[in-house]
Amino acid sequence: MIQLAAACPDSGFCVAVGEYEDTSSAFVGLIETMSSGTWSAMTMPVAGLNPPAVPPQGSLSDVKCPTSGSCIAVGSYYVSGSEGLIETLSSGTWSATTAPLSGLSPAAGATPDAYLARLACSSSGSCVAVGGYTDSS
Repeated sequence: MIQLAAACPDSGFCVAVGEYEDTSSAFVGLIETMSSGTWSAMTMPVAGLNPPAVPPQGSLSDVKCPTSGSCIAVGSYYVSGSEGLIETLSSGTWSATTAPLSGLSPAAGATPDAYLARLACSSSGSCVAVGGYTDSS
């Protein structure tokens, strides 16, 4: 496992994100959560991603938890090229969203090789992420 970032909004709750190499030598995003002194690990959720991530190859590079139990993590996942990834923890459940690329100037290419690298949050639900992509030119 390669841990890339951690957030602990209070002494009873922490989240660490990164990646691990599975048995087929693919890198997969990893979320480790500590609640009430107990750590649990999970592969990054991929349901709802467009395009879908099958198998779920990717990495999470940063995480912020404005409050205990409310977190956002960013990174990328791989299909035919990389796509930006946003993972959100709410009410005990992580959910995945593909980072939007519409409205960029210059426009993203057909294979955008997009990623999100860092994240800043001023409060729960108010965050900004930075990263990069390949343009269409």
